[in-house]
Amino acid sequence: MGAMKFTDRHIKSLKARAERFVVWEDGVRNLGTLGVRVSPAGRKSWIFMYRFDGKPRMKTLGRYPAMSVAQAHRVTAQLQERLDEGKDPEVAPDAPGAGTETVDCIATEYLDSLRDGTKTKKEFARILTREVLPRWSGRRASGIQRREVTDLVDGISKRPAPVAANRTLA
Repeated sequence: MGAMKFTDRHIKSLKARAERFVVWEDGVRNLGTLGVRVSPAGRKSWIFMYRFDGKPRMKTLGRYPAMSVAQAHRVTAQLQERLDEGKDPEVAPDAPGAGTETVDCIATEYLDSLRDGTKTKKEFARILTREVLPRWSGRRASGIQRREVTDLVDGISKRPAPVAANRTLA
């Protein structure tokens, strides 16, 4: 069976069931996927399922029919574009700090805030380049778990390099 695109007729034909259910629009897998969630009361909501930082996420876009099929497709295309750029669709493009959520951006901003030519700046640049960025480059800082930080620091400490481990943690 070929790919099915949502139509107004198809969405209207979805009937409520005893349990909430979701119908997915066929499309490219492992990227963002548009769906309609139907509640037991018959309410229909557009949802966008995607993966970011290796984790599945779901974003509610709006209710049908207030948001038409065409509008849902437009919003999905915009969110997919953000995903293709490596950005989290959950973070609004004009939100404060929207461009600085990655570890790379935060590292660059931090190093820029230190005075040039200082021993501290050189040391932190070395630590970030050698220990942190190879592991977390391109990831959102808020997506890094406490356990991952502990694993990083423990790995450095076992080399043995306890001073480097403490400085990396700092």
